[in-house]
Amino acid sequence: MRDDTADIVHVQIGTMAGPTAALPGALLRSRSIVIRGAGAGSTPVAEIMAQLPGFMQRIASGEVTVPVRAFGLAQVAEAWAYRGPERAVVVPD
Repeated sequence: MRDDTADIVHVQIGTMAGPTAALPGALLRSRSIVIRGAGAGSTPVAEIMAQLPGFMQRIASGEVTVPVRAFGLAQVAEAWAYRGPERAVVVPD
């Protein structure tokens, strides 16, 4: 009998880490697991648009933190080449 009975949900978002997602066989045999994709095509655009205002409100209130690095428009080449952990965002100078 296992101590942890929590179900597992694995969500694959994009393919920056690679085109495949490897899961250990022991995990698949020992848990109730749901594998779900997230990206273009996995959710109707109308549903995404309906949720967007509420999500933007959560960002504005500080409830959700979005890790970004701002670059001025004059630094667009630097922003394009940036490979740091945050998402590069180009803003007006």
